[in-house]
Amino acid sequence: MTGLPLFRWERFVTAVAAADLATALAPLLAVPDWGAGSFPVEFDARATGGSLLLRLTGRSLRLQRAPMAERKGGWDHRLVLLLREGRGELSYDGSVASVAPGDHVLLDMSRAFAFSASGRFEVLLVFQPRGSIAAPLPHGTHRPAAEGTATLLASHADYLLREAVLLDTRAAQAASDAFALLAHDRRNATGQEGDAPSGDRPALLRRYLAQHAASPQISPESVAQALGVSRAALYRTAGPEGGVAAMLLDARLRHAVNLLLSCNHAESRIAEVARAVGFSSLNLFSRRFGERYGLSPMAFRALFETSGEARVDPRFALWLAG
Repeated sequence: MTGLPLFRWERFVTAVAAADLATALAPLLAVPDWGAGSFPVEFDARATGGSLLLRLTGRSLRLQRAPMAERKGGWDHRLVLLLREGRGELSYDGSVASVAPGDHVLLDMSRAFAFSASGRFEVLLVFQPRGSIAAPLPHGTHRPAAEGTATLLASHADYLLREAVLLDTRAAQAASDAFALLAHDRRNATGQEGDAPSGDRPALLRRYLAQHAASPQISPESVAQALGVSRAALYRTAGPEGGVAAMLLDARLRHAVNLLLSCNHAESRIAEVARAVGFSSLNLFSRRFGERYGLSPMAFRALFETSGEARVDPRFALWLAG
């Protein structure tokens, strides 16, 4: 079924007026405090081609992604952050980096980070489903304005914001995919997703679990053996991220989302998806999926069939449509 782009524009002059926006953003990013000097804030959003584009302008801003936010119902995406105006600061993985006008940063929504902008600012946020990017660059990759890619990205994002309502589903998907390819262009960049020194065990563990999420036989013993570490070392590595079981559940639910978007409409296919991601019980799969994403697998797929935008957080999509 042909999907229709979802869009919304609003201007807020007080924190009370902006409260609905902060609530709607919650599955994606937290806004700890607008601050008295933030207003007026303008918000422009378009959901199209499986991507969500947000443009925010104002006088000060702070956004953050809490550790393990996706386990509390937050959507799991890749994020391209483009600063169009103002000065920004990004904190991630214990590092702090300045972000200048024209810069863009590539972020993994399964990882914690915080971004703040001061003075008059304009920031563009493009959320894209994890599965839409074949070879993403590492979390925190910072591309300065001096690279030609930054200008191309900004103009492409402007095009998506401006022309979303004119694009059919296929054209919107192609435009979204083209943006992803530009953002993760490997020229002038080093490393690959999952590349990590041998000492970066969390990254190696995440990569291994993502590759083996469908295996019902996976266990702490098999993971430790595959990574060449003891079980005690494995538990120490996984502890800050909630443990091995929690990390495996993350990987399985991400895999389930991709399968739900690609399978047919028959209800029996939900059971097949459950088995394919390592769940022996359909009820358990549905319960875990609902706890994570706030709706059942069937409701998730139904939203995609009617709007074409299930890969955007469903709660945010419904807010846009309202």
